Amino acid sequence: MKETTEQDYGDEYRAVQTFREEIGNAKKVIDTLSTYPDSVFRLMPQLDEPTATEESKARVHTQLAEQAKKRDETIKLLEDKYFPLFASNPEFAAYKSSIEAVIVQSRTQTFLTRDNVFTFGAECKKITSGIFRDQKKLLDKMKAIKKAHVPTTTTA
Repeated sequence: MKETTEQDYGDEYRAVQTFREEIGNAKKVIDTLSTYPDSVFRLMPQLDEPTATEESKARVHTQLAEQAKKRDETIKLLEDKYFPLFASNPEFAAYKSSIEAVIVQSRTQTFLTRDNVFTFGAECKKITSGIFRDQKKLLDKMKAIKKAHVPTTTTA
């Protein structure tokens, strides 16, 4: 079996590669945040059903609390890990304010209408689509670095 070794393209390449992976992870976290309104939208009508018992209402309240907890954990991850990442890269700093806006929406809107849920999802999609485009640009940058890389030879 032939052993393969990965070529080292330098610090700039590794930095771009790492950043590209991290913003991809941020994109996944934003996708997670976008599921919260739909969960609320599905659960809230169950509270108003004429046949709803106190027990079923308690279950719905528990599920709503669980969803809010997941949302809050997702927000904390965005704030603690990804805000500094975007802030440290001025070219991508605009994502921080866009994400802050959807965080505020996720905490303040009631999501009782399909339009509210759709609008929130569209805002999240706009952010993740932008990240996807930027990931492609970063991949192109990585390819350019690879292409320009001149391997160093060592003599023994």
